[in-house]
Amino acid sequence: VIAFTYVHTSSILSTKTMPAKKKTAASSHAGRKPAHQNTYAFHHNPKSKKTDKILGSANVGLCRRCTDKIEWRKKYRKYKPLSQPAVCNKCHKRTIKAAYHTICSKCAITTTKKD
Repeated sequence: VIAFTYVHTSSILSTKTMPAKKKTAASSHAGRKPAHQNTYAFHHNPKSKKTDKILGSANVGLCRRCTDKIEWRKKYRKYKPLSQPAVCNKCHKRTIKAAYHTICSKCAITTTKKD
């Protein structure tokens, strides 16, 4: 015969709370200071075939904000070209060939004409 004893959990748990942290000027900012300052600016490999292909692709049919984001990605080698066509969010066809685009060029033209 196995006997079980029931222990009430409220007697085990403590009702004390953690003291609140003091907010200072340094802790109010997100993150920390960088450990090391960059000594030189980033330069990608200019003789790379992949870099030539990425820099040669045009940004057409985008707003200024999206264009700036894509240009930043190209500048710091964060841009990854698509390996397969992507699906358009408007016509739901695989017609997007440029990375970081959500609608195809045909849908982009029709939406700008309506506005």
